[in-house]
Amino acid sequence: MTTTTCDYGCTIYGQHYSDCDGRDEIRECRGCLPRPAERDLRLCFACVNKTRNALAAVPGVVSWLRHVADLAKPPSSARLSDDIVATTDPSHSTVLHPAWLDADELESVIDSWISVIRAEHPNRRNMAGPNTDTFPGSANLWIDTHWIYLAMTDHAADFRGQIVGHVATLRHRYPEPDSAAPARPVNKPCPRCEHLTLVHQPIRYQGDETRIECTNDDCAAVLNDDEVTLIHYNAPTEAA
Repeated sequence: MTTTTCDYGCTIYGQHYSDCDGRDEIRECRGCLPRPAERDLRLCFACVNKTRNALAAVPGVVSWLRHVADLAKPPSSARLSDDIVATTDPSHSTVLHPAWLDADELESVIDSWISVIRAEHPNRRNMAGPNTDTFPGSANLWIDTHWIYLAMTDHAADFRGQIVGHVATLRHRYPEPDSAAPARPVNKPCPRCEHLTLVHQPIRYQGDETRIECTNDDCAAVLNDDEVTLIHYNAPTEAA
């Protein structure tokens, strides 16, 4: 049986093809053996984890961007009277803050992938969209419920790249105030890549769990219970 590898091109740190001499054309090869995909999916565990985290973060990112845009409004952008103003009149138009436009774009990205699922899913004829009587939840909840279909198709790599990339870019462009405890370094080597890149990640959003993960992009491991025991690190009790 042939093992399916990650469509995003992830490789296993420290694992090489038999004909690899340990270097590529530019620098030392950190690992060229493809990382296997999760069962029935076309993405590896690290990509699945990053995609789910990004999807869970979308509502908070959009809300924060709207807040940034509201804070940046100049006094002149507020209506000074109740007079009816034609929205087509250029003299009364208001330039939207980039953060507001970025929030709209992120929501459009989610909507575009919802459209892909509803157009191609085998059960599309019986699939209700978000904010309907059948599925009263939001677009964010809808995509979080159905994203697994994309991870099983040839859309997997594009979906992962676009969602994770958009959220990461916007978080970097509009840093949020620290609303949760920061990740705490763990002074033990990662049992998989042996780098001192482990951190204890606290709960960041509803439904999240505390965990110990490796910040080395070539590894991106999330430690299981046996590995946590192996490094003799007692993870803090999960918040209620």
